[in-house]
Amino acid sequence: MKNKILIRLLAISLVIITLAACAGVGLTLDEEPINPIQVRQMNYAGYEQEAINRHVLDKFDSIIEVTSVMNKDEILLAIKASTFEQFNEQQIEEKVKDELKNFDPDLKSTVSSDQKFFLEIDRLKYHIRDQNLNQAEFDVQFQKVKEIVTPRN
Repeated sequence: MKNKILIRLLAISLVIITLAACAGVGLTLDEEPINPIQVRQMNYAGYEQEAINRHVLDKFDSIIEVTSVMNKDEILLAIKASTFEQFNEQQIEEKVKDELKNFDPDLKSTVSSDQKFFLEIDRLKYHIRDQNLNQAEFDVQFQKVKEIVTPRN
């Protein structure tokens, strides 16, 4: 008696699993849209940016995260230090600035561990990625982010 109930329960379970698996036939996540949108590529960030970020992360074990944005020959670089190194963030910033001067002497760098600076750089990169900025607007936003750590005199 128990065997018959177990066999029926197993058969019903298999039917339910099969029906659930077949319910999504023909639906895939990687299908192209019917009317693809024309996309124009706009990237005001420098091409060296990722190489610089990777170099800083590889060179400094005390840094756990880096974000940056470039405009012409200038880079804004925000760093996050590991928990134990947060007391030494200013010294780490100076070491990163010196390393960037060695990496590319022509590059003007602004380095900070300020959380607001980090978030504003990410916000600016988001706007670039969404193509909401033209070059003039990008220049203005870049200067506003820069002024977070280097206020005008």
